[in-house]
Amino acid sequence: MADQPFNSDYISNGDFYVTSSDSFHSIWANNTGQSGLQKVDSTATLLDVPVPATGYWTQGVAVESGATYVSKARVTYPKYYIIFRVTAVATSAFTIDWVLVYRP
Repeated sequence: MADQPFNSDYISNGDFYVTSSDSFHSIWANNTGQSGLQKVDSTATLLDVPVPATGYWTQGVAVESGATYVSKARVTYPKYYIIFRVTAVATSAFTIDWVLVYRP
């Protein structure tokens, strides 16, 4: 999915959610069923981004323009990951390109 708006107003019970304050956005995955996410150093196409085995955070990962992130899917889908790259950041929202991948 390319150039989809990602607004924290409608995300609260998915694989992760977003909070914003004073133009600063952070991504959280600390609710029941959420498993964490992390920023990764990769400029590969989203389908080719390596999925880390460890290092996932649940508490507030900062959103950075151009950065790539890997999120574990909800605990009911243990081998699925959401890989996304931030393409634009605005005061109240940010835009991402993303893919859902299965990695056994």
